[in-house]
Amino acid sequence: MPPLKAGSYLIDELFTIGAYRSGAMGGFIALSWQEVDAFARLTNRISEGWEAELLVKMSREYVKGLQIGSEPMGIPPYNGGKLAAVVSGSLKSALGV
Repeated sequence: MPPLKAGSYLIDELFTIGAYRSGAMGGFIALSWQEVDAFARLTNRISEGWEAELLVKMSREYVKGLQIGSEPMGIPPYNGGKLAAVVSGSLKSALGV
């Protein structure tokens, strides 16, 4: 992953939860608010609303990237040290990249 100025622990938390779920037909589904809330309450590893909000956004962006990356000419969410263009500017700025 690229170096981050802040919030890198949230990436670890995202992959601890599981960045996405598998859909019934083999697709990808982003984490729900309920899943992030349960993780926060059960582990006490995140406590702020902005952390939960960012985890949900990161999951949604990751799923977008997986969907694009699964196309024959698509680029997955993380490729060779660079975040794919599909990762939104607001998420990049929140992560400090």
